[in-house]
Amino acid sequence: MGRSRSFRSAGISSGRKADLEREQRGRRGAGNDVPSILAHLGTARDVTERRRTQEELRQSRRWLEALFDNALEAMLLADNEARYVDANPAACALTGFSREELLRMTVWDVTPVTSLEVGRDLWRAFIGAGKQSGEYTLRRKDGSNVEVEYRAVAHIIPGLHLSVLADVTDRERAEEALRAREKRFRAMIENSLDAIALVDAEGTILYDSPAANRILGRAAGEMIGRRFFEDLHPEDVENATRLFRELHVGPGSSVRSEVRFRHKDGSYRWLEAVATNLLAEPSVGAIVANYRDVTERKRAEEELRQLSSRLIRLRDEERRRIARELHDSTGQSLAALAMRLSAIGHAGSRWRPATRKALAESQALAEQCSREIRTLSYLLHPPLLDEIGLVSALRWLVDGFSERSGIGAALDVGADLGRLPREAETTLFRVVQESLANVHRHSGSASAAIRLVRKGGEVVLEVEDHGRGMAPAGIQGTDGPVTPGVGIAGMRERVRELGGRLKVDSSAAGTVVRVVLPLAGSP
Repeated sequence: MGRSRSFRSAGISSGRKADLEREQRGRRGAGNDVPSILAHLGTARDVTERRRTQEELRQSRRWLEALFDNALEAMLLADNEARYVDANPAACALTGFSREELLRMTVWDVTPVTSLEVGRDLWRAFIGAGKQSGEYTLRRKDGSNVEVEYRAVAHIIPGLHLSVLADVTDRERAEEALRAREKRFRAMIENSLDAIALVDAEGTILYDSPAANRILGRAAGEMIGRRFFEDLHPEDVENATRLFRELHVGPGSSVRSEVRFRHKDGSYRWLEAVATNLLAEPSVGAIVANYRDVTERKRAEEELRQLSSRLIRLRDEERRRIARELHDSTGQSLAALAMRLSAIGHAGSRWRPATRKALAESQALAEQCSREIRTLSYLLHPPLLDEIGLVSALRWLVDGFSERSGIGAALDVGADLGRLPREAETTLFRVVQESLANVHRHSGSASAAIRLVRKGGEVVLEVEDHGRGMAPAGIQGTDGPVTPGVGIAGMRERVRELGGRLKVDSSAAGTVVRVVLPLAGSP
């Protein structure tokens, strides 16, 4: 069958004119007495509407043919026996057959053998239902298969059925690859030691991985629908709320924190969490939180801090004891020795010059040792710190540092500083002492400045130099090592023990050590 079956209607001939001519010829042959026809009588009918309708039909056929031939999707017409009666160029490109080849074929000629039984069932259902859509496999001319999405309408003309096909092979491959990736990612998530949760913009949990259930002692899916903030430790809610607001700054923003989350048994577990805003990602549409249980680590850190604090206190006590022993025992003994040597020197006027010289040198050495012992005892623990206070101890320390090192050091103390708690004064004194030692040993600076002020309920200390600075890799705040040196680590532990903050800013222009200590009982 050709396209005339598809888009063109057959013409209709009346034969009316021929019948009239035969009737006239019969009348002329009946005899001469038949009068001549003097006139013709006829009838006329207006066929304008019929001609307009026929023209519209021809125009519609042309449009249909143009749409059929130029459609991007493949279109095939088949009869009741599943024989193809027409195919557009897109169908030829899809199957690899020419139009002439397709018109000699049936639907089953382009169906893989493995799909014939299913295809015949679909065809019978299609003829009865009138419409059908879905996905199907076609066999191309080169023997390869192509996955198509089809929409079919039966009896668009009695006995003719239209199928519209679209190649979805690439989409099928992409979806299969996506399913494979999803399977891999799901396996990774479900077997990860770290927990993963999806949270909406309001903080409601949409998904929690098996690791999350193990960490928190929950059954699978038990956390879904709960607000994340419901199970936070009360002391962590304010900080977590602030961080959650920071996440909404924009797509891709991320925050890191450590919070305490309630276990099913009522205890709290420490969680180290990283949350990223992926609400704008169509494939995610949520905030992704990765977290792990760090309770044991936090417990070990706390034990280590307690041990470090105890060692610092023991060291301070030992320094105080050694300083007292040096000053009260060794220092006094050396002072007595110097006095005895002086008395012997005055009584030995008849001794030889060499003996008097040796005696004088011994007396000088004894006096030098006495001074050094006194200085050492003060450096170990200056009695001024306990007796008069931090400011006097710092003035003594700064003056002695400048005298011994040749580095100009200036001390600036706020007028309203007053006396501070003993632990705070000891900590601030040790920070200044260690910072000045670092200036002398490492910075190469010709000057240093110490500023100490009270601000509200805090006391702020800054030690600044103008030396060469420290390597960037060694600079970090209270939560990490500033330098490999034990002295800085001790400063950090002392400050942390009192709930304070230590920060080191260093560059080629110099270094600033800044300590902020809260004062107990301050508003």
